Formats: sequence, structure tokens, C-alpha cells
Amino acid sequence: MWSGLVLLVLGTLSIAIPIFAAVSKSKTIGALVQLGSLQRRIEATDQLAKRNEKDLLLHLQFKDKVTFTLGVVNVGLTTYLIGAAPTKFYYWFTFKAVILIAKRWIEFRRQNRHYLLYDFCYWVNLLCLVYIWILPHNATLFQIIFMTSNGPLAWSMLAFSHSLIFHSAPHITSVFIHSSPMFFSHGLRYYPSSEFTVCYGKCEDVSGKTLLYDALTKFYLWWLVLYYIWVFIVLSKRIKSRGLETLYDRVTDKGPLTPLMKMIGDRHDLIKKGVYMMTHLAFALVTMIFAVVHWYSYLAHAAFCCAMLTITCWNAAGFYFNVFSRKYEEGLVKQVQEIKGKSPQVQADLQTSETDKAKSQ
Repeated sequence: MWSGLVLLVLGTLSIAIPIFAAVSKSKTIGALVQLGSLQRRIEATDQLAKRNEKDLLLHLQFKDKVTFTLGVVNVGLTTYLIGAAPTKFYYWFTFKAVILIAKRWIEFRRQNRHYLLYDFCYWVNLLCLVYIWILPHNATLFQIIFMTSNGPLAWSMLAFSHSLIFHSAPHITSVFIHSSPMFFSHGLRYYPSSEFTVCYGKCEDVSGKTLLYDALTKFYLWWLVLYYIWVFIVLSKRIKSRGLETLYDRVTDKGPLTPLMKMIGDRHDLIKKGVYMMTHLAFALVTMIFAVVHWYSYLAHAAFCCAMLTITCWNAAGFYFNVFSRKYEEGLVKQVQEIKGKSPQVQADLQTSETDKAKSQ
């Protein structure tokens, strides 16, 4: 009786907390691992600089329209596959993972941000691909994927304030990286398939302690230790000398850990990084406790998936209505100015374009 009550309470909290935090714009939760507000848009290529200002503006608008269309189609096709063929969703997941993550690496490499791909979310996606195509009958591996996908990875959509902004490829990619493993694990957990093994025996017989223990000791803690050694010790000088960007820099500069980091001081840099990693561990542990509930309850997990997806839509709605309507044209003008070296002729051409539009109306 008590175990059922605990599961009910945790399941309710796992849905209520993210919705409340998103609606109230909770800065405390969002700042835990905050990546920042709106991600930077992709810079236009050098080839575009050869175009005149009007053509450039139209090209940027056309590119955003294409991205918007593909974003909407992606959401429609994704939801269709989750409902119509949940055990086949992995084909769509694999296709997008290869394309989007490869594209992100190329873009981040150009922006000196490629070390962000060492972060946990990308390794969970890699683990999903390993399970799908190499070890599909390793039930322990799937259970680790379920715990991490529905634990820190899914909750990061709330923490990072991810937004389903259809015309922004970076935003769509971020939502995919953090949500698709959750949908993939939901389909296989609750819709048995001979192609995959998710449990040795009955899934209900797997204890919550086993789920947590395996996820922590067989994957998460290994990543945590290796990440600390590789990024904070082995590559530390390289990162500083080349001005490379890591998630640690953003979190500690703007997040709730900032006062504590100032108290520790720059002389104890490794200790500061250790505190950051311990915070990451606490976040992962708490969110994976909620994931245990989702392992046992189809309704709780389905509601959780819907809640997280709704949050990304809510964040996007705020952007479109409060920011996009006023800032979109300004953003395009800024891009044109940057590409054309802030030429005064840009403003004149754009004003002429606006005047022509007004006359046509």
C-alpha cells in the first residue's frame, strides 16, 4: 500500500513540477544547468556576402521558412510514429540523430563550441544507437537508457528552457537530443518487440534499486569521472588557451552556483569544477528517482512525455508572441549588417523594401 502511494506521489510530482516551473518561469530550477536563453542562430556563409542586401534578406527569410516547414513536418511525423509504430520509432530516431548531431558538430566546431558535445546528453544518444544497432538484446543496457533518458536528459528540457521554435534549426536539434531518447524508450518499454529485449523476465519484477544502481554505476558515474578528468584536467590548458566553450562556464557564471564559486576563488579551480560535477550528480540522482516511477507506470510515463513536450511548446509560444513578432525583422537586419560590414546602404534598402510592401497593401 505504502509503495503504491509513494509511486503515485512521485509520479504526480514528476508532472506537476516541470509544468509549474515552466508556467511560473522558475529561475531556480532552470538555472541548475542552464545553457542560456535563445541559442545563437547559424551565421550566414561568406557566399551570401556577395549578394545585394535585398536578395540576402529574402534568402534568410526563405531559409527560415524552409526550416519552419521541416520543423512542423518533423513534429507531425514523430508523433505519428510514436502512436502508430512505437517499436519502429528507432529508424526515425537513428536518421535524425546521425544528421542533426553531425550537423551540430560541424557548426560547433566552427564556433569553438564543439567541446559541448562531450556533455552527457550526447552520450545518452550514442548509447541509444549502440543498443539499437549493436546490442539490441541487452536488457540491462536498455534499462540504463530508460533511466538516463527519462532522468537528467528529459528534465534538462526544463532546466535548459528548450523551445520548440520551428524556424530555428539549433532549437529543433536541442529538443530532439533531449526528447527523442525519452520517446524511444517509452515505445520499447510498453510495446514489446521481438527485435529488442528490454527485461530479463517481467519488467515489473525489476526493482527500483536495481534500476538506479545500474544506471549510476554502469554508465553515469563512469561518464562523470571520465568527463572531469578529460575536460577539466587533460584538456584544461587547451580550453583556456584557445577560448573554447564548455557548459561549465555558462552554468557557473550565471547559475545559482555563482556565489559559491566566488567564495572558493580562482586559486581552487579544480575544487570549483568538482562542486559543479557534484551538483550535476545530485540533479541526475533526483531526476532518475522520478524515472523509476515511469518504469512501472505507463500512464505516468505517457503523461510525463506529454508534459515535457508541452513545456517546449510553451517556451516557444513565449518566444513567438513576446519576442519573435518584434525582433525577427531586427534580427534579419542585424545579420545583413554583419555580413555586409554594417553598410549604411543596408538600412536604406530595407526601408525601401518596407515602403514597397506598404504601397502594395
